[in-house]
Amino acid sequence: MPKATRSPDAGGAVVAFTNPGGIRADLSSSSMHGEVTYGDAFRVQPFGGNLVTLTLTGSQIETMLEQQFEGCAGNQATHRILQVSHGFEYAWNADGPACDKIDPRTIRIGGASIESDRDYRVTVNDFLAEGGDGFRVFLEGRDRSIDRGHRNPGTRRVLETTFARGTTSTGPDQTLPSRVLVVRQA
Repeated sequence: MPKATRSPDAGGAVVAFTNPGGIRADLSSSSMHGEVTYGDAFRVQPFGGNLVTLTLTGSQIETMLEQQFEGCAGNQATHRILQVSHGFEYAWNADGPACDKIDPRTIRIGGASIESDRDYRVTVNDFLAEGGDGFRVFLEGRDRSIDRGHRNPGTRRVLETTFARGTTSTGPDQTLPSRVLVVRQA
């Protein structure tokens, strides 16, 4: 998603998130050569909808991350960990109390720590933008830009952003870097 909405005329996003329920399968190749087809991508995210780019502060991003966890402001009955775009990372304490699992010092975009009072452009699907899955902080997002140019951007955007550099395979021996670190108190 972030590549599709990164340019200023497309929203100017620096990060993107999607809800875990929106991803319905692992992205795997249908051939032995590691090529990913449209059908493979459609199985991952088979929904129509729009991409919404909005402005959140660093503090609101921290709130969004806290809203993933059971018991935080009554939002979740179980953990609902968001999927994050490349370049976004954070750590959360599995043993931390509700609404205090995220260490804000670990939240980074492009390797830089976020600032609580700074604005960031964020892309999400329209379900999350409307507070879906209990992520109410997205309702506070300002300066909304809605990409209505494509129906079913889920599949199209997965293909555009995953393979933006002409790559058609991650290959069986390549791994993606960890973006979310779970820590436990000893």
